[in-house]
This record gives sequence, C-alpha cells and structure tokens, in this order.
Amino acid sequence: MLLLPALSILITCCSSYKILVYNRKSAYSHMNFLGKVADTLVDAGHDVVTLQPVIVPMGANGTRKSRIIHVELDKKLAADLMGDRKDNAKMWTNNAANPLLVLEHIPFMRGLTIATTKRILDDKELLEQLKSENFDVGIAELFDYGGIPVFEAIGLKNIIGAHTLSCLSEATAYAIGVPVIPSFMPASQGITDDSTSFSNRAINLLFTYFSYYFQISIADAAETVMMEKLGKAAVPVWDVVANMSWILTNTEPFLEFAKPTLHKVVDIGGIGVPKPKPLEEKWNKILNLRSRTVLISFGSMVKSKAMPYEYKTAIIELVKSYPDITFIWKYEDPDDAPFAAGVENLFLSQWTPQNDLLASQGITDDSTSFSNRAINLLFTYFSYYFQVSIADAAETVMMEKLGKAAVPIWDVVANMSWILTNTEPFLEFAKPTLHKVVDIGGIGVPKPKPLEEKWNKILNLRSRTVLISFGSMVKSKAMPYEYKTAIVELVKSYPDITFIWKYEDPDDAPFAAGVENLFLSQWTPQNDLLADDRLTLFITHGGAGSLLESATSGKPVILIPLYGDQVRNAKLAIRHGFGIMLTKEDLGDSTLMHETVAKILNDKKYTKAAHRIRNLLAKRPFSPEEKLLKTVELAVEFGPIPELYILDTGCYMFFCYLLGVPLLKDDFKGCI
Repeated sequence: MLLLPALSILITCCSSYKILVYNRKSAYSHMNFLGKVADTLVDAGHDVVTLQPVIVPMGANGTRKSRIIHVELDKKLAADLMGDRKDNAKMWTNNAANPLLVLEHIPFMRGLTIATTKRILDDKELLEQLKSENFDVGIAELFDYGGIPVFEAIGLKNIIGAHTLSCLSEATAYAIGVPVIPSFMPASQGITDDSTSFSNRAINLLFTYFSYYFQISIADAAETVMMEKLGKAAVPVWDVVANMSWILTNTEPFLEFAKPTLHKVVDIGGIGVPKPKPLEEKWNKILNLRSRTVLISFGSMVKSKAMPYEYKTAIIELVKSYPDITFIWKYEDPDDAPFAAGVENLFLSQWTPQNDLLASQGITDDSTSFSNRAINLLFTYFSYYFQVSIADAAETVMMEKLGKAAVPIWDVVANMSWILTNTEPFLEFAKPTLHKVVDIGGIGVPKPKPLEEKWNKILNLRSRTVLISFGSMVKSKAMPYEYKTAIVELVKSYPDITFIWKYEDPDDAPFAAGVENLFLSQWTPQNDLLADDRLTLFITHGGAGSLLESATSGKPVILIPLYGDQVRNAKLAIRHGFGIMLTKEDLGDSTLMHETVAKILNDKKYTKAAHRIRNLLAKRPFSPEEKLLKTVELAVEFGPIPELYILDTGCYMFFCYLLGVPLLKDDFKGCI
C-alpha cells in the first residue's frame, strides 16, 4: 500500500525518532486525523509526543498511543472564544453559496489561534521541557498554525505540514509552489465542481481568493504573536511552510477531483478509517429489521438537533414514505425529538458506529461551465483569505512572544520539506501538486470494530437501515424544529427501513416519540456501522472524515453540506457517482427527501459506484499509513529537501483562467 512507503520515505529505515505532533483539541475530525498520524508513527517504533491545547473538552484525544501533553486554557477564556458555537445552529440556515461566509469565521479562528499560541509561548517551563526532548521532527497542522510558533520557540526546524481537510488549501499551495488554477480546481471552501462554464469559473475564482485569505489571516495571527513573543528573528510562517519537505493531506486520489500536484504532497486520505468491527447486538437488530437500511449523519460539528424544525419534519416524511426501509439518524438528543414520534422505521441515535454500519453488507463536481468556474474563483479567494488570516493570528502571537527575529509563518511553510494533507487523491479533483505535499487522507479512518449487541439488534430489525449524522460540530439538537419533524416524517414514510439518527440529546426529542423505526443515539459507532453490510445508506453533512469512511466502506450517500469544505466534498461524491447532494433548506421538504432516498435505493448505479470506489481504495498501491511513515522518516534523516522545491513560488497564484477579474490583494501584483 502506497501510504506507508510514502511515510517511510520520509523516515527511512531507521532507529526510533522523536516526533512532536501539535494537535489542538477543538474539532473532532481534525484531532482524529492528527491522532491517527501520531499512532501510526508509534506503531512504527517512534517516540511520539502529542502537544494538545484544549479548546473544547472531549473524552477522546485523537491519539491512544502517543505521550500527551495537555495545555489547558483558562475555562472562561475558552468559553468566551467558543461563544454561541456550541451547536453551530446557524450552519443550518447560512447560505453556503455566499462566499462572504468564509470570511465570517476568520475572527473566531484568529481568536483561537492567538489564545492558544500566547498560552504556550508564555509557558517558559513547558517550552524548556519540549526543548529538552530534542525532537527530530515536528508535525504541524496548516489550519490553525499554532504549531509553527511553538516549534520556532524550541528550535525545531525540521517540520512536516499536515492538512486535515480533504484537500490542500490555497495558501499552502501558494507557499510551496503548487499551481492554484480556479478554472477547474474547486476552492477548498468553495461550492463548485471542476466544470469549466464561465459562471462556475467566476464564482470559483472568488471562493479561491476568499479561501486563500481565510488561511493567510489565521497564519498572520500566529505569526504576529510569534514575532511579539520571539522577536523579529523568528522565521515567518510562510517561509517555514515553503521549506517543508513534505505536506501530508487527508486526500484519497480515487475520491478527489483530478488536479496537478507535487511529489512532496503525500496523500494519506483514509488513514483514519478503521477496519469495521462487528456491530453490537443493538445495531444488528436494527439492520435486520428490513432488507434495506439508510444511515443519516451530518457529522459532529453541526448538530442535527439544531436543524430547523421544518428540515427535521421533512426528513421524517422521507422516512415515512419508505416504510420498507430502516433509517438510522445520528441525532444528538433522541429523547427530545417529538417530530419523530411513532415513526417505526426511524432510529435516532446520539452516536452511531458509522464506519461499521457503512461496512455492513445489509446496508443497502468537476464540470467546466462558466458559472461553475466563476463561482469557484470567488470561493478560492475566500478560502485563501481564510487560511492566511488564521496564520496571521499565529504569527502575531509568535512575534509577540519570540520577538521579530522569529521566522514569519509563511516563510516557515514555504521552506517545509514536506506538507501532510488529509487528502485522498482518488477522491480529490485532479490538479497540479508537488512531491513535497504528502496526501494521507483517510489516515484517520479506523479499522471497523465488531458492533456491540445493541447495534446488532438494531441492524437486524429490518432488512435495510439508514444512518443519519451531521457530525459533531453542528448539533442536530440545534437544528430548526421544522427540519427535525421533516426528518421524522421521512422516517415514517419508510416503515420497513430502520433509521439511526445521531442526536445529541435522545431524551429530549418529543418529535420522535413513538416512531418505531427511528433510533436516536447520542453517539454512534459510525465507522463500524458504515462497514456493516446491513447498512444501506448514509445521510451525512459531508465532512472529510465521513466522506472517507463512506467511500472506504462502499456506501452510497446523501450529502447535506452545512459549511466549510462540505459542499466541495459533496461535489466529489457526485463526481464519483456514489452520492446525491441536497441543500440544508431541502431538509424541510420531506417529499424531496423521500424522492432522493428512493432514487438512491432504487437506482443501483449509486451502490455500484460506491463499491467501485471502495475497491479502488482497498487496492491503492500505498496506504496512508505507509506514506505517512516513509515521509516522516525521510524528513528526519534528510531535513529540508530543496530538490523538491519550485524555484520561484511567489508569482503564480492566479496564473491562468482569471477571466479578466481584477486582483483583490496587493500580494498578487505582477503575478499575471
């Protein structure tokens, strides 16, 4: 498998190395990916330490095998930083087509980066402890950029970058010399596929810039703090990134839009998808209730409970319309779902063994239109701006704590020998890359475990089972009430299908009362459920982790993106033929939901495509773990690898297909 060799190329046959992984605890999927990277390296015999600033308390740490150093923030400060984002209720109603929403998250992300970076750089005792460890290499996520100032403070220059999203972000690509071509490369936070219509290119151009701005804004925050704390001698963030020898990505090539890349970009998408485990009896019973089962889940960031009520009721109508199919909806509060009451084929569940369900045998875009390209151009810019804004926050703290001598964040990024990304090439749009970008998408997908008896019983209730989950960030409990009742109506419409809904508060779900085929569960073994043959369909928000788990298990999906890269991920599933995308607003239309479920279940092309992508991933030449290990080991032995650098990375961002749109940032003057 390709991924272990790739990581081993980075760490080459060697004795044990000491590796520091910076893994902030704020978003489960990010934490899980980096945790799997750490555990994979431990399994290879390396001494791995995970430095984990705690923003959102969670039971899990992402890693089970590495040594963990937790850095606690002041509880009031952490609460103030999170604000009203506990359930991310607004994600259900925000217009994903509005590129300005990318910018809306920048102040929040900058705040998190500044707070964590200052907290660590002010802790001289901790920095001395880390420095005394004499780490051989550090792995820093290129999303919050907090790791770069910390590595600079302890003199750790050998750094591997990692992207936990499903693709390489625009600012990182810019720093290391990967072409960003909005005409056919969907923005990381965009809404277009890779079609080349004029409107598509124009929109994508805007989103490309905003995505870029998002990233540099966060990096700027990190660099500002770094320069303040470490002095002006600190290496700028983007210089660090540019000189990384390797970039790991959570990308699976078989699932991604085709695009150019570089050899330093190592795709390890799927590394976090575990092998399916036997389902618990509960899930087995649900899957056995009917011949087909649909799983609905919108991930962990956006809660189903916070979904608009009309969306919930529309889902309920969908379920009701398929009485011969079991629906499982990952719903955070199954006991507070009155809209689902009496729907026999819907199961709300606060948690689902998603991967195991998708693996169960009982469970049954890159077009080039003008509009697509135009939209993607817009989102590309916003995605870029998002990234640089976060980096700026980290750099601000770094400069404050380390002084102006600290290397600017983007200088650090530019000089990273390797960048790890949460990209799986088989799932990504085709685009240029560099060999230093290492896609390890999927590394966070664990092997499915046997399901507990509880889940086995649920899966055995009917011949088909559907899992519903909107992830962990946006709560189903915060979903508008009408969305909840619509989901319950959907479940009721399919009495012969069991539905499992990951719902954060099952005991506070009166709308689901009496619905016999609906199971609400605060938690679900999602990966294990997805791996179970008795699971038929997965209804999800389209987070990178859920997409990879679905693809790994060969399950067709209905994707309802809520924010960030989820629209892009949905376009990938559509491109590869195993998914259908609906909007958040469609959750309020139970008739449309019913028709969509019917389309997936009755047209075998979706299952056939899902099985094809599953088989491709199973037979990819290198696994994410292999690429990760080889990459890190090579980075330790050789450090920066200039042989993989592009000589001039400063003047290409919008090199072609710009439609004559004027540049929006001084950064790009003279680049076209």
